[in-house]
Amino acid sequence: MTDEYPWDIKAVPNFASAPAVDVEDGQRLDARTFQDRYVLQNGPCLIKGAIAQWPAFRRWADPDYVTSKIGNVDVQASCRPRMEGFGLRTPAEDEQASRMTADARLPARTVREWLPRLRTPDADVLFIELRPADAGVRTMGDDLASAGERFPFLPHPPRPRLFYSGWALMFYKNSYSDWHFHPGAEAIMCQVLGTKDVLLLPPTQESWDQIVPIHRTQWKVYDVDVTQAPAYRDIRPYHVVVEPGDGLFLPVNWWHAVQARPREFGITVPVTWDSPFRDLRQPATRHFLRTL
Repeated sequence: MTDEYPWDIKAVPNFASAPAVDVEDGQRLDARTFQDRYVLQNGPCLIKGAIAQWPAFRRWADPDYVTSKIGNVDVQASCRPRMEGFGLRTPAEDEQASRMTADARLPARTVREWLPRLRTPDADVLFIELRPADAGVRTMGDDLASAGERFPFLPHPPRPRLFYSGWALMFYKNSYSDWHFHPGAEAIMCQVLGTKDVLLLPPTQESWDQIVPIHRTQWKVYDVDVTQAPAYRDIRPYHVVVEPGDGLFLPVNWWHAVQARPREFGITVPVTWDSPFRDLRQPATRHFLRTL
């Protein structure tokens, strides 16, 4: 736990011995290797320079450019982490968690008004998410490709059919995303600005037994009371540092927690697409199929 916030990934058990994931060069990684080695094997990797050719990587550091594109878009900002749901609790409890998440949203302002607050290096927690369906936002997608391709190793990600929008914009300061997974979807977490620390756990029964009971009883997986969740002591996460220009491939069902560097303004673009990978041995897959 930090002095300012109740979350701190360094306080996660066994953080000091956390291994790294595979690292690839985004300009050398080819589509077949990415698909065969990582997507179809359900394995994560850090892709250095994955978005180095995106116009967004060059342009979005300039607040005048961002405001010229979406400055008049109204949006709410969250001032604390969302309560993750997944349908793991009772419907009434998940509804209450949704209300708690909504209660953490500040009154809507324009992006033009939020940006100075986001860029001020203070202790405030702010998190804004915009999707292409939001009024005025879709034009930002023009900056998320080079020569008509999203990535050299994944030129045209299939459009997702379920819960996801294909891409989103996340503006943040001092943010934290609690342990969660992406059911039915692959994702690449693209860092345009700022650095993030990410912990990952494979989608095994052991990981499920370490994380899910805490979500069900404590509703958050930070500042954990390990006397009530002894299995959490044995958690063995991977640790990845995602820097500007990088993309972190997050395979379907992999648990992850994400923490921004303190007092640093950042922009993340998650790119999502339907997963071709299905493994009924993974508890998240079985849970997802039951909730469809």
